[in-house]
Order: sequence, then C-alpha cells, then structure tokens
Amino acid sequence: MYSIKYFQRFCRFFFGKNNILELALGKSDADERAPGLSVLSEKLRGPRGLLLTNRSKEETTTWFKNHKVGEYARSGFVATESVSLDAGPLAQFSHAIEPHLRQLGLPTTLTKGVVTLVKDYAVCEKGDVLTPEQGRILKLMENPMANFQIKLKFVWTKKTGKVSRIGGKKKISGKATDNEDATMEAVEA
Repeated sequence: MYSIKYFQRFCRFFFGKNNILELALGKSDADERAPGLSVLSEKLRGPRGLLLTNRSKEETTTWFKNHKVGEYARSGFVATESVSLDAGPLAQFSHAIEPHLRQLGLPTTLTKGVVTLVKDYAVCEKGDVLTPEQGRILKLMENPMANFQIKLKFVWTKKTGKVSRIGGKKKISGKATDNEDATMEAVEA
C-alpha cells in the first residue's frame, strides 16, 4: 500500500458511487467536461474508479501491472495452500488473546501464562473456501494468501479525446458494450 501512496504523488484516485463519477465526467456528449469523457463514463460499471495522472500510459500501465501487495484472505476466498498448526506453545500470542482463539475454534489452553495448542489443528486445505473464522486465524498467524492489485482497463487521453482499451489497440466509440469486471480506469492528462 505504501508504494501505491508513493505513486499517488503523481496522480489522484477517485472511488465512489459510479453515478456521481459519471456526472463529473458527463453522461452524454452534450454535458461532458472534455471531448470523449462521456464514452469513459459509460465504462463505469461495477467496482471501478478513476485514476488521473500526468504520467505516460506506458509508465502507468507497467507500474500497475508489476505491482502486487500481499493481503490477508477473507471469508469466501479459495485457499491457495494448506495451513496447519502443530501442537505446542504459540509464543507469538499473549495470554489475553487465548479466549478469542478458542472462540475461533482453536483447541487452546493457557499453561503458565503461555497460549498452548492442545493438538494439531488444520486451519485450511488447499482449494477450500475459507470461513470467516479461518480468515481471522490466518490473519492472526500473519499468513497473507491473497494479492491486492489494481487493474487498469481503459485510458482517455486529453490530446486526442479518445478512449482506448489498455492492452488492446481498438479505439472505443459510441455506446459502451464492455461489462467486463475491472477495478480502475486511467485518465491521462
């Protein structure tokens, strides 16, 4: 996340309700703020946002393509590896968290002020869909299983007023037909 904040010195991110972002860009040719922005506003469907930058398209797409940050898995995520805990002391936890660990389903006891796992415990198997409890255990064990990545899908260039798909050479014009999931739009100043 910190490296994204570094990149943010050269750009601005806008996340919010898509209708408000569409109003800011313009919903039609008549009310768009600059030529071609209404075409970009039609692409704001689902979990998307806007990235405004003065960096080149190549530099921005390369940076975001290569940048991934480890993140803790949540409920509903498919486990990418099997995780099990061996019986014995769990020295990384203080005595105060032991009741919470029992609530999460771990067979623990407090032995001389040290949290101890009574028997071996399989947190998850590779390919299993994680429950909320498993996700919390993995987070407590500091085991990130997911990756956070921003995927750039479209770019609007101020010089040409055209919207184009990132990764493709085809210019987009007219009504939006692409409903592919995406997380970010890029607007080059």
